[in-house]
Amino acid sequence: MFKADNPTASIGLQFWNLYTKWNYEITLNLKPLGLTHTQFVILATTLWCEKEQTSPSQTKISALTSLDKMTISKALKNLVEKNLVVKNKAPNDSRSFVLNLSETGQSLTLQAISVVEEIDDKIFGSLGSAKKDKFLSLILELKSLET
Repeated sequence: MFKADNPTASIGLQFWNLYTKWNYEITLNLKPLGLTHTQFVILATTLWCEKEQTSPSQTKISALTSLDKMTISKALKNLVEKNLVVKNKAPNDSRSFVLNLSETGQSLTLQAISVVEEIDDKIFGSLGSAKKDKFLSLILELKSLET
């Protein structure tokens, strides 16, 4: 019935367990900042795009994060209402929007990045540098195989 002899031998279940633990820690620690994990990902990606001097848009965020456009749209509506993100029509496409962090949004994003990176270090840092780098390379390899 199952390919794995027992639950601990199921790579899917073990990946799920690790993801759930990691996501729970992030969700718990972002809550005092008034952010969901999805909102954080959108804010951090917007900041990254601004830093790289590329125009942040819903399409760009979707491509970088694999979040579906409806999820991004709903979360962005909330971020705009909280005055964390400013949404302006794209100059070259009236159907598209350019996103920018407000001053408050940038400050909160930097604070949240510190929180999330601390959790990442706690969970993945325990692997040590070489294993952590290998883990990342395996994730990137699997991601490149997506169809």
